[in-house]
Amino acid sequence: MSIVSIICEYNPFHTGHQYQINKIKSLISDAKILCLMSGNFVQRGDASILDKHTRAKIALKNGADLVLEMPCLFSTQVAPIFANGSISILNSLNTIDYLCFGSETGNLDDLKKIAKNSFLDKNILKAQLKSGKSYIKSYSSISNVPSTSNDILGIEYIKAMINTNSSITPYTILREGSAYNDTSLSEKYSSATAIRHFFKTKIDEKKSILNTDFNFLMQNSIEYFDEKYLKFDEDFFKYIKYAIIMNEKNLKNIFEISEGLENLIISNIKKADTLNQLIMMTKSKRYTYTRIRRIMFNILLNITKQDIATIKENYYKSPYVRILGFNENGREILKEIKQRSDIELINKTSLYTPKDEYSKLFFEKDIKATQIYNIEKKSYYYNDFLTSPIKL
Repeated sequence: MSIVSIICEYNPFHTGHQYQINKIKSLISDAKILCLMSGNFVQRGDASILDKHTRAKIALKNGADLVLEMPCLFSTQVAPIFANGSISILNSLNTIDYLCFGSETGNLDDLKKIAKNSFLDKNILKAQLKSGKSYIKSYSSISNVPSTSNDILGIEYIKAMINTNSSITPYTILREGSAYNDTSLSEKYSSATAIRHFFKTKIDEKKSILNTDFNFLMQNSIEYFDEKYLKFDEDFFKYIKYAIIMNEKNLKNIFEISEGLENLIISNIKKADTLNQLIMMTKSKRYTYTRIRRIMFNILLNITKQDIATIKENYYKSPYVRILGFNENGREILKEIKQRSDIELINKTSLYTPKDEYSKLFFEKDIKATQIYNIEKKSYYYNDFLTSPIKL
């Protein structure tokens, strides 16, 4: 079998994701799909709309064979950290043949060329960022790439693979439908952002969700989108506010906070009534909306500069990877992984004991992320220690 990996969030899984899986299987007849998926908090500074195990189950029902959880310390961060952590995990499995990712250009040769050239442009990138440009605009200005997030993430995957002499073959599929940040539903392939916006609007308007015609979701997953299990960024505002107030003196140690930004956050938290309002009051040319949103969730999860420095010192190595779910094909992949991998697999969280301070750092962040995610509303699966992998 050919094992094809997808690095994903599935927040939520939609018809565009189904298109990617179908495309892979049409191109590689013996493809088995391994998904490395973000947990309950995701890369652009978001809480996932459904808990990680439910999202894993939906993926398995729609073509995935094995779903593994990306640790929180990688899944919540900017593209280079997200990509380096992900590729490090996939490399350590020693079983992956391909990495398939969506991109706006759909041209792998161009992305490879840019990835190789960008190693020479680090100082230029730093200067662009210092001038106040966002990461995406800074990147595109030195690499002649359109300001498109999936292209940039793909380039970061390729760079990480070059850096590690990875044996995994990259492959890209042209992204179809709406842009990732488009808030309007599309007739063909709606973005995950638009879908979350749709659900939030329905709930705010006190309209029924389950009676809606969902042409953007898979029919076999609609039942999971029950209002009482859905979560949105704004649900966490009061906890972010509490974390800011309680940790004023240590706020400067949070990752991505610099140049006295903590003082502006402390000032604004006293005036803001919503998370979006707080972000809008704090953002600037230097600190984009997305970066401020990521910072807010770094505050909530207490992800510090020292945490990220420790990860970089250890070359983005993850001490473990957790199994979220699998089917029969996934069971075969797991057999291969257990024979070949250099990374510990967590099957049951209750049986795992961190071996050193580094693994303890990862494990405690993952456990606390689930606990924080479930402070208020219950999820379908809400306790790491009581939940075993989903088996289909």
